[in-house]
Amino acid sequence: MDSSEASQDLELQSNLTQCAVPIVGLGASAGGLTALETFFEQLPVDTGAAFVVVQHLSPDYQSHMSELLGRRTKMATVQLSGEVEPEPNTVTCCPRPNTLSCKTDNCNFATEKATAS
Repeated sequence: MDSSEASQDLELQSNLTQCAVPIVGLGASAGGLTALETFFEQLPVDTGAAFVVVQHLSPDYQSHMSELLGRRTKMATVQLSGEVEPEPNTVTCCPRPNTLSCKTDNCNFATEKATAS
């Protein structure tokens, strides 16, 4: 890591430590649903953390992750649309074909249409 990357990393860490809610990111492929269901079934409902689930799927596949996980936890489950503030005890799912970003100036989650690379 060069000094520029280290500086950016420290800035990101500094900004994220100002978030009022701890953020937990979880990623899974299409085969990861069972593991995610088990995780949320076993997790206490009052952790105080905001959970973000990003699934690796075909851009053509319509995900129902928020509904499926909502059957396994008493936490609120939502599908991210636009920009939202992290909420404690909430599971936020990022829909395909979007990318997820965490805005460092306010810790909000946002989706943007994915671009081919």
